Amino acid sequence: MKNVNKITKMISLDTSTANSGVTVWHNANIYKNFNLKKPKKEAPGDSWMIRQLIDLLDKEHPDIVVVEEEPTAR
Repeated sequence: MKNVNKITKMISLDTSTANSGVTVWHNANIYKNFNLKKPKKEAPGDSWMIRQLIDLLDKEHPDIVVVEEEPTAR
């Protein structure tokens, strides 16, 4: 029997090294959205943001993850 109460959770990400937009969806409806903003005291580079995104995915356990594709130079 199919579980009709199951929530399909999706996270969409618009990432950068200093400020990343996050939207959490439950059954195709926005549940919450927020920004992960790197504090100025953090070292240059992407390590802080990568840690935050991994922690977010570990906490939320999404069924689907969508990441904005970055444009590439030609």
